[in-house]
Amino acid sequence: MCAEEILIEAKRCKHCGEILDEEIAAQYVPPLTWNPGTAALISLFIPGGGHMYKNQIGVGLVYLILVPIGYLFFILPGLCLHIFCIVDSAKVHRPDIGKLRISSVHRN
Repeated sequence: MCAEEILIEAKRCKHCGEILDEEIAAQYVPPLTWNPGTAALISLFIPGGGHMYKNQIGVGLVYLILVPIGYLFFILPGLCLHIFCIVDSAKVHRPDIGKLRISSVHRN
């Protein structure tokens, strides 16, 4: 909190933007901290790198190991895994889609 004076009925601070209403704060959906295009581009050059960029380290390491193994044994399985890795890294896995966004909260 910024320690500025605000109305008791305020839903959010007009000075710092912090949400004060617990019900609205529980519905807040933070913005993405990564770019899907960047994740896909990283995965194109480093299989699993896009997942690591998204902070999905375990999934990234699995792709980092499996895709080269797929390429070593046969080209087609490696290529299929690599393409799937690229597409999967660009997906936005958010179960909170459709919930209240912070921009829809009225300012006091």
